Amino acid sequence: MTAPAETTIDMAEPAPLRVLDIDASDIDDYSDLIQRMTSREVTVALVRGVFPADAAAELIARVEAGEGSSRLTEVAPQFRIYSLGLALDTAESLEQYLSEASLFLPECRGIFRGLLDYFDWVPQLLRRFSGGRQVEIPAQNGRIYNPVTIRRLPAGGQIPPHCEYEQLNRPAYTHLKGLIGSSPIFSYYTTLRPPEQGGQVRVSTMAWGDVAISEDGRSNAAAVIDQYESMTFLPNVGDFILFDGGRQYHQVMTVGGERPRWTIGGFLSESAERDKVWYWS
Repeated sequence: MTAPAETTIDMAEPAPLRVLDIDASDIDDYSDLIQRMTSREVTVALVRGVFPADAAAELIARVEAGEGSSRLTEVAPQFRIYSLGLALDTAESLEQYLSEASLFLPECRGIFRGLLDYFDWVPQLLRRFSGGRQVEIPAQNGRIYNPVTIRRLPAGGQIPPHCEYEQLNRPAYTHLKGLIGSSPIFSYYTTLRPPEQGGQVRVSTMAWGDVAISEDGRSNAAAVIDQYESMTFLPNVGDFILFDGGRQYHQVMTVGGERPRWTIGGFLSESAERDKVWYWS
């Protein structure tokens, strides 16, 4: 089978970032994708139509009907970010994160009842991109990390410029840093429903080290990101996007219209020994 051409999306010429546009039927032609992303040969991979559209629609319908609402959190009121499942990058401590994960996971499994098993689907997909290496969720003393967050951005919602390396010195990351060592962190999500307007993920050529970082991990990225070339992506329903979110600054553009932006995703990294892949949210 011939691999599809490497293409870019919503870009100015020449391409500021290296992008792969992959059809779901050609995934097995990219078994070294994570290795290539680690070595910076690829910055963004967009995999088309890999998640069933009917499952995406039903999942949203269940959440909109109130399922999982006891674990729904407005992560950042000023940005109108709503999340089912606490992400490590917003947790105040690892203890809080692990405790919340233990409560959320049974509810999340209930939301997926009768649909695909998301907790098998993610590692199976990532294993195909990692040369068949083992793909696992981190755990501390038998308490597993949260493997998934479902995010809703209504009109006015946005995620400001950031990169995941900004979070590494926070207390919640101490255990994870011991597992991944110096391996880069990659961000991924699947679009469950795109918004009517906006909601693109913008990946910048501005990278970790290009702006000063305060002790609490904050930067002035928002003030300077427009000085750098970037590319924007708006994956359709069922599309999976994986990008170098640890090193590259990125943001989600402001959502408009009546239809919220719904996504499901998390993060991954190779282990410090590079013999397995860890994933979490």
